[in-house]
Amino acid sequence: MLKMCAYPALVLALVSSRMVHADIITQIGTQHFTDGQSGIGTGTFTTAVSGQPAPFDNFYGSDVSGPNFAQAWAFNYSIPAGDVITGATVTIGIYDSDTVGTGNQVASFLLDTTHNLTTAANASFEAATSPTGGYKVYSVALSAGDWSALLSGSATFSLSLQNGAGILGDTAFNGAGLDFSKLDIQVQAAPEPASLALLGAGLLCLLRRPMPSPRCYSRS
Repeated sequence: MLKMCAYPALVLALVSSRMVHADIITQIGTQHFTDGQSGIGTGTFTTAVSGQPAPFDNFYGSDVSGPNFAQAWAFNYSIPAGDVITGATVTIGIYDSDTVGTGNQVASFLLDTTHNLTTAANASFEAATSPTGGYKVYSVALSAGDWSALLSGSATFSLSLQNGAGILGDTAFNGAGLDFSKLDIQVQAAPEPASLALLGAGLLCLLRRPMPSPRCYSRS
């Protein structure tokens, strides 16, 4: 019979193997352009995204006369029973976000209308300037307070822009086009009660192990 206190490292390794980390990734649309690519043109963009589900199928809004870009999209996925969320990131590929314009370009970025991601989105947008007509990929990490909204297996994101930059300079309006969006949810299998008991036994064994006696060396 295996004595746990004789093999504390084995016990800890066994428990760790049962606490599996995984990624649940779901994506809408396909990335057609390279992050940072410029000189695309609205015609090229709309041709590339044609046939994708709305709102990843067209250019919405106008930098000149408005309205601002304002669209929403929903992810559907499945989280295994008993798993817990340990992190989540939403990524978007967007054409003509105009971060060269004055001020913040994200008017609002919401998860299920109640979780406000606007500040985090603006930080991501402003960290890498995108010229007029440029294409950028932005990622926003969700905080622990937002994870509960993902447990239902459905998450709706809504994005509204402002403060565009047209040919004649800054404008009050900001039209843009979504190319794709990806939701990456990191989950971990919750340990079973038996695994927790093994973990406790392994830690207790480690604490009880005597410290090695110090050795003295003399220099000849």
